[in-house]
Amino acid sequence: MTAVWPFFKPALCAGIGLLFVSSAPAQAPQFDPETPWVEKPQTPPATFDLASLIPVENPARSSLSFGVIPETITVGEDAVIRYVMVATSPSGALNVQYEGIRCADKTIKIYANWRAGDGWRDRKKSEWAEWRLSPARYALRMGRDAFCNVQIVYGAPDVLVKRLEAAAPLR
Repeated sequence: MTAVWPFFKPALCAGIGLLFVSSAPAQAPQFDPETPWVEKPQTPPATFDLASLIPVENPARSSLSFGVIPETITVGEDAVIRYVMVATSPSGALNVQYEGIRCADKTIKIYANWRAGDGWRDRKKSEWAEWRLSPARYALRMGRDAFCNVQIVYGAPDVLVKRLEAAAPLR
């Protein structure tokens, strides 16, 4: 038996290796790089609570303070992270927007603006803009520090909320 083993061992290892290689394509997710990305329809949240804001650092010089309402954070089937962003002026005036961040190409889009008494108003001609070129400089910080792992979403909304809270500036 010991004389046969040195010859049998490489054949056994090769057979096991072929077994794993042949089964790999069936287990791997099917990814077609030629399939174009399609943005899914979205709707702003019907209600939100301004008291639950998570502060977000804005690297640009601004007197505004920014925060995300955590219960509005969603991750769509299209891999877009959508949320409600609130900018507050020193006098207390609010600018509330429904936005989306796309990790795959490091872009941001503003879908709608909210006004007290009027509700949401769609921004019809809103386009995706690069984080680094967007006036919404906080998107760069949120994407890099909390939402995106290079070009992939870090996880489910609860994970993103925890990461955003951990990255939040001190109040």
